[in-house]
Amino acid sequence: MTVDDLQNAALISRRSVFYTLKKINVELNANNLDSISSLKGVGYYLTDETKNSINLELTKTYNKIPKYDRQVLIIWDLINHGMISNRSCMTKFNISSHTAIEDITSVTKILKKRNLNVEQRRQGKILTGSSVSSRLWILEQLNTRLSPIHKLINIDADTNATIEESLHDLETKSGNYFTENAIEILTEFISWLLPFVKDTSNNLNDVPDSYASQSKKVVCWADTLLAQFDIVNKYESLFLSQIINTIQFSQINDSDELTQQVQQIAHQMIEKFNSISGSNIESNSLELSLTTHLLSTLYRTNLQINYAHPDINDFVSSHNELFIFTKYAVTPFEKFINKKLSDDEISLITIYFGGQLQDMNRSRNWDTDVLIVCSSGIGTSTLLKNQLTNRYPNVSFSEPLSSFQFDNCPLDDVKLIVSTISLEPTKPVPLIKVSPLLTQENLKNIDQELNSSFSNTDNSNIQVETIIDIISDYVRIEDSDGLSNALNNYFKAYSVNSSKNKPAFPIQKPDIIPLQNITKLSTSINWTDAIKDAFKPLRQNGSVTNNYIEKIIDLTNTKGPFMFLGNGVFLAHAAPNDGVKKMGISILSTDKNISLTVNGYQPKEIRLIIALAPIDKEQHLENLAIIFKKIQNPKWLDTLNKSHSKEEIFNLLK
Repeated sequence: MTVDDLQNAALISRRSVFYTLKKINVELNANNLDSISSLKGVGYYLTDETKNSINLELTKTYNKIPKYDRQVLIIWDLINHGMISNRSCMTKFNISSHTAIEDITSVTKILKKRNLNVEQRRQGKILTGSSVSSRLWILEQLNTRLSPIHKLINIDADTNATIEESLHDLETKSGNYFTENAIEILTEFISWLLPFVKDTSNNLNDVPDSYASQSKKVVCWADTLLAQFDIVNKYESLFLSQIINTIQFSQINDSDELTQQVQQIAHQMIEKFNSISGSNIESNSLELSLTTHLLSTLYRTNLQINYAHPDINDFVSSHNELFIFTKYAVTPFEKFINKKLSDDEISLITIYFGGQLQDMNRSRNWDTDVLIVCSSGIGTSTLLKNQLTNRYPNVSFSEPLSSFQFDNCPLDDVKLIVSTISLEPTKPVPLIKVSPLLTQENLKNIDQELNSSFSNTDNSNIQVETIIDIISDYVRIEDSDGLSNALNNYFKAYSVNSSKNKPAFPIQKPDIIPLQNITKLSTSINWTDAIKDAFKPLRQNGSVTNNYIEKIIDLTNTKGPFMFLGNGVFLAHAAPNDGVKKMGISILSTDKNISLTVNGYQPKEIRLIIALAPIDKEQHLENLAIIFKKIQNPKWLDTLNKSHSKEEIFNLLK
């Protein structure tokens, strides 16, 4: 079957076809079955072996609809058909009375969170509440690739052409252009909305204050489109003019006042991300794409439209540090819209920062055979790299990367990953977990992988052939192949033997924050002295200069308490070139609140100061991410604030 065949058979969009194929292949591979394959010029197919293996299961489950899909379809019926009953659900889904009751109970709870109520009438159950909330549920489902409602929306060719032409006309007039995916979703939504609104009982008689449109152009566009279908209602136009902005843009009008405001916020977010992560993302390279995304985020958040990331838990788990830093970086935007972003929305923004870091890495001259991932500290990282470079002088190794850097690092041409920390397997690149002080077993595994990777490469052949050419200038070679093999074996043996019997010494993994870097105060103190005291351990061990500390105080006096994270936590930091000599983190905890008072700004009460000395190498990222995750837990933070000594704080951090 071709993509068009699959699309028409399943009544879903092209993007859903590809997404579905990918998901099905994951399941087939997990069951050791041949995946769906494509034949150029013919289409997609399953092997006979796979068909025979799954035929029985398909027969058993063909008429069964998953619980989640049943509940979605029940809500669809409540919105579009007005009434349901236990009996109608039993008949429609071929389920028992008990299952029907369970499904409707679950649906009632889901809708209640949206200020929608399922009420019992003599003949069945009906939906009451905000019509806007019902419509937003439809829109959210259309944003979900595999929602069953995609196949329930009938889009005739003429209506489809009219809507798409109207959307492209809006793009030209507004200067804001939608992504191809956004055009698909909006066409589906408007195709559903038009007949729904044709029923005057579904017409809006009012809209929430948040739907007051800032753009007369977009409202005028909505008036014109609805009028083509004989719908004249100012509230419907207002609703549609706002909804249109919640879907993703591909290009925006940079002369628009709101766009310019959001662009300034995007700039602040990038600065915050750089300051906390030690990255060097240039504002110009990310600012425009981030602004484009944030405009849609602004409308979604203001209109309380939920974006559901399909793999949010896996995403946050695999990009934990990146997610935590982004969560801190979005605070200027949250302040601008006066609302907190959901983890799902933050995960989308995280992708922009992660993508930018990957692009930065790819733009460098990336010539690395083996990646070293080691978040155990500078000394351990250096030791590990020295062991590897001494043993394999002809192999190019990366600088030791933190897990955060590894997540955003290109794997092009990388033959092996050597890591001292647990990482997710990265196929097809082999991954070996090692001790910071390489064991004989570690060396054996690395030898095996590298010998396999390099045995047939041009480098080793060129080296041996060059030596043979030199020898042939002076003596006659009787067996060229035998000499080549002998030289190859000699070099391998020499590489292994030269690394044996190296002296070993114990390495102790450093704590997140050493005991000597913790300060506990029980007396009152002003905020400037508190910052100096927090940095005192870093000043004494040579991590920072006095100029760096004064720069932080000056920044706070001039720009206000932007380093205040909330919950009594102050992250004291400046740029690395302001006086950072080496990476370091120290903290100061106080029994009595420290009042941060700066002219023109509301006072802040501080209980904990995190003193940060960041460097471009980013070795501090993993530890800092752990601290950030902890201080977002009110119970943990309260325990720290109530600690009586720096030893208690040290044990809590440990």
